[in-house]
Amino acid sequence: MDELFPPQSSSRKRQSNEVPEASPVCKTVKMDSERIIPSNTVASPPNSSLSYPDLVNYIASPSITACYKNSTVLTPPSSTASTSTVDCIDLDDEEEQEEENPWQYNPGSLRLPEEDAPCRMKIEEEFRSLPDLEQECGPFFRALTEDCLHMCLRVWSCADFRLKVRRGADHTIETLECLREHSWLSGSIINDVLKMLCSDKTLNPYEFIALNSDVFTQLLTKKMTKRAKTKLRKLFDSSSFVLIPMLEGGNHWTLGLVDMKRREIIHMDSLSSVNGADERQSMDMVVELMEELYPDSKDSWDRHLIDSPQQSNGSDCGVHLILNAYCYLGCKPIEYPHEAVRYMRYRLVNTIVHGHLLRV
Repeated sequence: MDELFPPQSSSRKRQSNEVPEASPVCKTVKMDSERIIPSNTVASPPNSSLSYPDLVNYIASPSITACYKNSTVLTPPSSTASTSTVDCIDLDDEEEQEEENPWQYNPGSLRLPEEDAPCRMKIEEEFRSLPDLEQECGPFFRALTEDCLHMCLRVWSCADFRLKVRRGADHTIETLECLREHSWLSGSIINDVLKMLCSDKTLNPYEFIALNSDVFTQLLTKKMTKRAKTKLRKLFDSSSFVLIPMLEGGNHWTLGLVDMKRREIIHMDSLSSVNGADERQSMDMVVELMEELYPDSKDSWDRHLIDSPQQSNGSDCGVHLILNAYCYLGCKPIEYPHEAVRYMRYRLVNTIVHGHLLRV
């Protein structure tokens, strides 16, 4: 805000083409060097070059807010809210900041624009068609609430704003679109969820760490430096289990897991019946890495392929990876119906937005 509205010096008069010093609630925003858009006019759609105050002014215009009657989703913050928390959802101090969070969601207040109505209807239809997995599979798959649905509606068919969650992850509405049904999960989503899994000691008391998906890519391309391998050795020494998300062939996610105490390398593949060559290559690369990190070890590294549910399409591999990690860390049998994949997509939206693990 200080860059857009520099304080005026008392020693000189303001020029005619300058913007007045800003009050806590902005009335005008300078869009470029010659054009000033009042907040009560209809602004053009935002683009990537707009600063945050410009975006706030756009979504506060009558043409936009009319589509969100009585909604708090897109309401600009009051003067008491901190500008550092306006463009993000960060619920680290949820109880203390609940009333001050300008993006705080009220499930009963959401009103979508008419052009988004078909999208909303489709999402609701998919949600309502999910079976009761809690009754079918036990309490490990808790029933999804209406709040989960409302958050998915908000993310998949509503505002255009950046989303920042805990642990430094940074997602946009566009990147969260990959959680829609029949969409392929991105590495950033997988990395963020695996880190949350490993940091939750109520799920498993053992020391788990999750490597970034780029680590396996570096292994495949032979681009891992000695310094990186030294850091990996320190991480492995301090952990009992290491989760390795593997991107095979550039388009298929599988899960590798290293059991440091038993010296075992475990692989879970949702396309194991047709992915034999890539599967063997992945296991070979991990074994080669472990032998290089521990050259003095007398014991060899055993390999195990764990049977896991198989995907029925070409896009659910990332969700299967996360479900397999959930089951393994939760000491549950790696067994779940195909509908659990659809269920998990809704659950993951809420996990990413809230920035903490939600029980499945």
